[in-house]
Amino acid sequence: MTKKKITLSLILFSIFTLFFTSCNADASLGLYRQISQSIAPVGIKYKQILGIDGTKLYFSTLKGIEVRDKSTGTNTVLISNTHKDIIQAAHFNTTDTIAYIKNRLPSTNNVYLLNNTVPKTPTDPALTSVKLLNFYPNGLAMIQGINDSKRQFSLVQYDNNAVIATFPDLDGYSLESVIQMTGHDTKAVSIAKPIIVGFVDQSGKYKYYFVDPAVTQLSTTTNIASLKLEDLRIANFYKNNTALLLLTTDGRLFYGNDEDETSFTQLVNASKTYDVNAFAYGVDDGTKVHLITKSKSKIDPIYVLTVDTATPTSASGKSIRAGYAGNLDSVEIVSAYEKALNQLLVATADNGMFSITIEPTKANEDSSDNGSSSGSEQYVF
Repeated sequence: MTKKKITLSLILFSIFTLFFTSCNADASLGLYRQISQSIAPVGIKYKQILGIDGTKLYFSTLKGIEVRDKSTGTNTVLISNTHKDIIQAAHFNTTDTIAYIKNRLPSTNNVYLLNNTVPKTPTDPALTSVKLLNFYPNGLAMIQGINDSKRQFSLVQYDNNAVIATFPDLDGYSLESVIQMTGHDTKAVSIAKPIIVGFVDQSGKYKYYFVDPAVTQLSTTTNIASLKLEDLRIANFYKNNTALLLLTTDGRLFYGNDEDETSFTQLVNASKTYDVNAFAYGVDDGTKVHLITKSKSKIDPIYVLTVDTATPTSASGKSIRAGYAGNLDSVEIVSAYEKALNQLLVATADNGMFSITIEPTKANEDSSDNGSSSGSEQYVF
């Protein structure tokens, strides 16, 4: 190769390199920032925080169901997963009544109990051909059966089969989600701690039910800001007194009143993507509600949506990386447990568990004044 050709090749390579690096500057900065902010994996793959009993914290991990002793700082596996016997969901009531379901083959409709060899089989006397679909941290089981030749779903208490809600005439629909407010999914369903149950048909149309002790149905036909609820996929929600905030999986925030589930206003589109049951913890500072969220993207920081409840016509959004959010960047949040008002235990898939405290009036400020976070696995309960 001649000297002239070598020189030309070097010039072209340099131009290509400059072009490539300039086009990817933002991506590179994002990657470098993700690496710098990442917390090293701790070897514990959390799945669900189950509850606290005095000096003991119960949770499920990839290993099974574990307990942490506060006085010794040690973890003990109470129920181990095996290759063909994996715990899928669990509920903690007391030390001797940890209930759970597993994927035992062949599958069964049983809810198993710690220290009890006789399992429970949730049912509804109004149904035949009952199938257990799922089990939840608050002790409720979702079952499906036949009533009057039609498909019906029932939400029942696993221990006594008390029916909390029924969802009839859903032929052609399948269970899509049971959505519980972040930090409160272990608590019993109540007016203050309701849940939203969603179903979907083959065309992708949704039906949602707003469930509290009054079993109020959330409208499935009323227009919401020129959209229909049946076209939306709800990621999570927050109820504050009678105000109701709905967050969709495509990042839109709606405001409504749970005493009139027929009228909702779209406040903002955050242009983010959320999983169903995404982390979305609500904080009320007396005049504003701050919905603290974590998007589907692991590298995204905490994002706070703020609503003035006196004039709920719009919402503002802000990324938060300091204070309580300082250790929640570049992690995958899998569970949260409210130990006290605005105080949470937050478990991640790979990076350990944290305890955070949020200062309500500064929840949307990106500063150390907004609260605090423990280090990984240095949580306090």
